[in-house]
Amino acid sequence: MLHFVQHDGYIDTKEKPPRPHPKCRLVLFIANCDALPLQALANAGIQGMVTKEEPMGMLVQVVQITTNGQTVFSPIVTDKLLHPQPDAPSTMTLNESERQLLRLICTEKNNAEIAKVLNVSRKTIEKQLSILYAKLGVKSRTGAAVWFERHHSAEGNPS
Repeated sequence: MLHFVQHDGYIDTKEKPPRPHPKCRLVLFIANCDALPLQALANAGIQGMVTKEEPMGMLVQVVQITTNGQTVFSPIVTDKLLHPQPDAPSTMTLNESERQLLRLICTEKNNAEIAKVLNVSRKTIEKQLSILYAKLGVKSRTGAAVWFERHHSAEGNPS
């Protein structure tokens, strides 16, 4: 299922997005494509993507092409897909306890469950999470999980 979390701008694309009708096409009108996992969205079955900085005619063209059953991405989105920007260096170094916390977040454990596993208080977990979110440049568990998935799948193990 495709989820959009408004507060941190991340999209979870683990499953193909649902379609209310077989002829339904999904086109994204994107404000900031640098903040989105474009390749994951394409892999999830989004048929069209266009940025808000492109002319309105481009959106019209993308909608028309996807209506005919084809997949199309605007020139800016295509360029971002072909030439992804590397992540900021400040998000690259995590210590072992931060990596462990990220792994536990990805298992969908809540703060109390994580605290029990790590044998610390829930307040300690809340504090560690706020520090981790700041370090990763995210605002939520979803953002941290997306960061982990991007780095874990790309590098085999986040550093």
